[in-house]
Amino acid sequence: MESEHSELAAIQQGDTQAFARWMAANEERIRLSLSRFASAVDVESVVQDTLLKVWHAAPHFVSDGKPE
Repeated sequence: MESEHSELAAIQQGDTQAFARWMAANEERIRLSLSRFASAVDVESVVQDTLLKVWHAAPHFVSDGKPE
């Protein structure tokens, strides 16, 4: 849990390597969740959009789950 917090803090500071590690750990889970609702082509598009939005929203992340 602590390493996850430090990883998220690094992402929040713009650390692209930390984001790459987070993405590698979570991309398949996102893809599997979406595959229940969309075709493979749609899933790929939504996964890419989701990861991009996560990256852009990272500076505003607060650990209680609520946006600033």
